[in-house]
Amino acid sequence: MRVIVILKINWSIFNN
Repeated sequence: MRVIVILKINWSIFNN
């Protein structure tokens, strides 16, 4: 699993 991708997606959703 790519933690970086997950974090990036999570950050994007949180930032949205």
